Amino acid sequence: MGPEETQLPNGMGWDMKKSVMYLADTFMKEFGETPGVVWEMRVDKQGLPVRDSAHQLQRRVVYKVDVEKEGGPDGLTLDSEGRIWLALAKGGKLICIDPASGTEVQRIDMPVQMPTACVFGGKHGDELYITSTELGGGKGAGGLWRYRLDGLTGPPSHVASLQSL
Repeated sequence: MGPEETQLPNGMGWDMKKSVMYLADTFMKEFGETPGVVWEMRVDKQGLPVRDSAHQLQRRVVYKVDVEKEGGPDGLTLDSEGRIWLALAKGGKLICIDPASGTEVQRIDMPVQMPTACVFGGKHGDELYITSTELGGGKGAGGLWRYRLDGLTGPPSHVASLQSL
């Protein structure tokens, strides 16, 4: 992706088939003054965005956020049902988006203004971890939270073996 195709890219996540990538873009000028968006993009076998014959990215807006009212789209992750969990920095919340309909289906209000990223983890993948920054304040700003959501898990984990050089 070139700099003209995104303003402030942030969180990324891939569907379980690895054919779609979601990208949180904190500001998108082409949609007005202050909206942020979550893009859905078709990707190749290497996970890179696909372009059409006119060299345009094959993408669509899944969700728009009024940054001034709701906060900026920041880190994201997907759950085992393919829904997007999105941290809204300066918005003090995490939202869950159904990418098919583009609607918010769940919300977690945070005790801090700046949640920054989220990921599923834990022994059974059923714990949602949320990071924050000290900026913006709130009780526990800069901390890490763990939430259990009934019956919900993240996608299967991928184990990597790293060797020192």
